[in-house]
Amino acid sequence: MTFIFSTKKINKDVYRKIFRRFFILQFGYEDWLVFNREFDVHIIPVEDSDEYRSMYGLTRWGTNPAIPWGFTQPPNVSSNRTQKGRVFWFVNDTRNPFIVRQNAEKGLHEALHAGCWIVFGTERMVRKYDDPQAKAGTEGAKYVIVPHDVAYGTKETITFWIRYGFIWLPIKALSVRNYLP
Repeated sequence: MTFIFSTKKINKDVYRKIFRRFFILQFGYEDWLVFNREFDVHIIPVEDSDEYRSMYGLTRWGTNPAIPWGFTQPPNVSSNRTQKGRVFWFVNDTRNPFIVRQNAEKGLHEALHAGCWIVFGTERMVRKYDDPQAKAGTEGAKYVIVPHDVAYGTKETITFWIRYGFIWLPIKALSVRNYLP
């Protein structure tokens, strides 16, 4: 896995640390090793996100250019697996620690999609809760539905702390641990 930064101001080590710590807390070290082999993480200023909108065809609503967001593309599942999966994480490009927390929420949501893809692959399931893309009761890929059922339904979270300069920042994110085998 590679972190590919298009940003100029953020503390890259902090973002790597947040992503790694969260992923291991949710899915474990073995799945982290799979993630490293199968995915790249692209961290891009939110102002540049319009360039990527064509890659994310499900977007039916506009996003505010000041609000972080992202999307995840799983690895190519063809027999030769030539393309790695990609997590696109659009952030506000600043060193402000409170903005780091806001940015983290969206990137860690995308980490859940990638981790659930590693755990569940292409398994399918039925949604329990409505989300902006689909109604409850419809079927879809489990790696998409599990994080969205948590985000729009149960709202289960985890909080962990990271060192940021001289302070400790609490990072709060969704948790799918209760849905994993």
